[in-house]
Amino acid sequence: MMKRAWIFLAGVTALTAACSDESDTASKATAAKPKDTAAVVTAANLPTPTDPVLARGKTVWAGTCQPCHGTGLGGAPTIGNKTLWAPRIAQGMDMLYGHALKGFTGKQGEMPARGGNDKLSDDEVKAAVSFMVSQSR
Repeated sequence: MMKRAWIFLAGVTALTAACSDESDTASKATAAKPKDTAAVVTAANLPTPTDPVLARGKTVWAGTCQPCHGTGLGGAPTIGNKTLWAPRIAQGMDMLYGHALKGFTGKQGEMPARGGNDKLSDDEVKAAVSFMVSQSR
């Protein structure tokens, strides 16, 4: 349910941007849509890891994380983009896990707790983060 709410919210944000005052329409639309639609990443574009935790992470990523981390929606760093991920990875896995589990608002966007999917266990969230990091080093 939370995943649908997050996707719905992104859609409402884009619609609001399209219908709002011209002076701020561009900034709202930019924040709501993917950074580079030509660079959309899907699970089919990514290798399936042999490590079972990372393989589970890929499955979780495909089901919950891909709409944002595959497109850049909401300022999310796209999986595989080493430039965007490097400063995040440098903060350490505990910080990344914490942001993914509890949510985070930063300079370039926000991360909803558990990717907006409150049904995910801590281990599933951590597996998805670990998978994204493994693909983004």
